[in-house]
Amino acid sequence: MKTCTKTCTKCGVSKSSNQCHPRGSTACTAICASCDRQRTTAYKINNADRLQKRDSDYQKKQRLNVKRLVLQRLGGRCITPGCGCCELHWLTISHENNDGKSHRTTLNGSQAVYRWVLKATDLQLQKAGISVRCIRCNFLLAWQREADIIEAIKREHQRIRGDL
Repeated sequence: MKTCTKTCTKCGVSKSSNQCHPRGSTACTAICASCDRQRTTAYKINNADRLQKRDSDYQKKQRLNVKRLVLQRLGGRCITPGCGCCELHWLTISHENNDGKSHRTTLNGSQAVYRWVLKATDLQLQKAGISVRCIRCNFLLAWQREADIIEAIKREHQRIRGDL
């Protein structure tokens, strides 16, 4: 772009073309970079709630799209026999190896797990024991695992008491 002098319509100061934002390959905007920065900052302050809601809505849509892609890749329905739930809002990732918390911690959050599933190979998914369950079946499975652990502890206590 050719260097020339242009007067900012906001502050009235003459500035070289490298101090204003380029518009196309041969022109620049009528407002200098510092005035444009002030205008943008003021807009963000005055419209913070609206911008936050817009960004929040966008992020929700993005998360839902990622979840939809992940669940489609994993079959799209609960694998629990007799359930077969296929409602997107009820479905979630299940870790058959009962290591979901450590997986989320390792990857830095549940959304990272969803992104990991999209990138992982089928062998990696199989090794990690990733599947789809509805939230109800996932909770019941976790509850059953906990009940089995409690029962095993009780049996161990009984065995120890019997040995004494």
